[in-house]
Amino acid sequence: MTRIPIVERKASLFIDVAQAYVQWGKYEPAYRALRMADGVAPEEVRTLSSVHRLVGDLAERAPGTVRANVREFATQIGVEL
Repeated sequence: MTRIPIVERKASLFIDVAQAYVQWGKYEPAYRALRMADGVAPEEVRTLSSVHRLVGDLAERAPGTVRANVREFATQIGVEL
């Protein structure tokens, strides 16, 4: 049986949390959860299309400073907005 490294599980959890926060309209915590995921497993965050869509949703919906932070983050991880 192949083992899944713990960092991938942690990143997946943070991504799921970010998705939940976006659905709830809590954009700052969603952004922070994505940053945590990127800190744990950047290769996961930067390659998953679901994360790219989530970052796009955040960049579109988030207010003011959160939007600016998300746009900067998108540039860092290679997401075109």
